Amino acid sequence: MDARWLRCFVAVAEQLHFRRAAESLYLSQPTVTAHIQALERSLDQELFERGARRVRLTAAGERLLPYARSILALQAEAEVRAWGRRYDERLRICASIFVAAQTLPAALRQLLAERPRLDLALRTAFSAEVAQLVAGGQSDLGLARLPPEGPALAGRRLTQEAVVAVGPAALAGVPLEQALGDHPLLTHNHPGYWDRLLAALRGRVGLLRSMEVRQVDVTKRMLAEGLGLSFLPRSAVAAELEAGTLGLVRLPPDLTLPRVGTWAVWRRGGPPGEAACRLLELLVPA
Repeated sequence: MDARWLRCFVAVAEQLHFRRAAESLYLSQPTVTAHIQALERSLDQELFERGARRVRLTAAGERLLPYARSILALQAEAEVRAWGRRYDERLRICASIFVAAQTLPAALRQLLAERPRLDLALRTAFSAEVAQLVAGGQSDLGLARLPPEGPALAGRRLTQEAVVAVGPAALAGVPLEQALGDHPLLTHNHPGYWDRLLAALRGRVGLLRSMEVRQVDVTKRMLAEGLGLSFLPRSAVAAELEAGTLGLVRLPPDLTLPRVGTWAVWRRGGPPGEAACRLLELLVPA
């Protein structure tokens, strides 16, 4: 019997409402419904009476509920005891795809070398989703390219850097207006600055050919193939600029480009534990 089925069953039994139960578990309602149905099939019993306006436990559901709670409690105890034999602390990180690829690996390598009994979990998401996962309790620490928003969250900026105009090596030193006239602009690969930047560029060149490419790595690949130009954080293209596979487009002196940074996000009250605080120290440039 799958523990996920039992967790969903207990949540619905306590809420007597599928949507509220799904929200408490941070799952979609169809997922909760599917787990309950799988549990009912495995037991060959209906566990809930589903009316138009209410949900109620059947006699079989009433009978199962205390056992389900006991099973989950015993499983939790066993997992905690097993965890304690292997680890001293736990840290769940949610990082934007950019941060996970660009700045996090070296810091995590150092952190794990210092703390070999750290239970570390990493998931990636778009920056706009990171704060939601931290606020929902699914991650202890978020690392994103956007500042935290909402009363439940706090955080601080760890790094700040310039955005540069970059294209294939053949566009190195080419004036921006000329490059935009001859090539499409690859946009929205990094959060926070594209709408304002596009408005400023359209004021200069009028008609602007653009193409949304939602990931930095895909953008860089397309630039290297000569498929346009873009505006990216300097750290994202430092290796390609040094290797000569990409080049900097020449900007007009009166165009000021935005600066972007990496933000740490946590639930209000402070970073969650010593491992998280040490990771933040490692992520701040010396």
